[in-house]
Amino acid sequence: MRDQVVRYKFPITSASETRFVLLTFGLESKIKAWFVLDGEVAYLDRNANGNLTEPGERINAKRMPAPEGTSSLWFESGEFAFANDPTRYEFFLNHRIDKEGNETDSITVRISNRGAGN
Repeated sequence: MRDQVVRYKFPITSASETRFVLLTFGLESKIKAWFVLDGEVAYLDRNANGNLTEPGERINAKRMPAPEGTSSLWFESGEFAFANDPTRYEFFLNHRIDKEGNETDSITVRISNRGAGN
């Protein structure tokens, strides 16, 4: 059996330190979706097809209140699901930069299994 070759299509990034994260979902991690953090913009492969340039993949940051000299950006995906999977997901990221320039990312994934017809 040959492995399937998957071609990924990423957006043109502008931040000096773009971050790429491969998320895996499901009991056997068969569903793979990319998340890209690019400054105040993020991209989430909501349909796990490897193309982050499609409509709906871009998430604009919301600036959150933060102490002077620091910044806090909030990214929220809204609910999404993958084909043939009744599970619903929501993805949240809080990106913080402190006064010394240290960066911290807090990621939360909310999972609900609503099943068909719910």
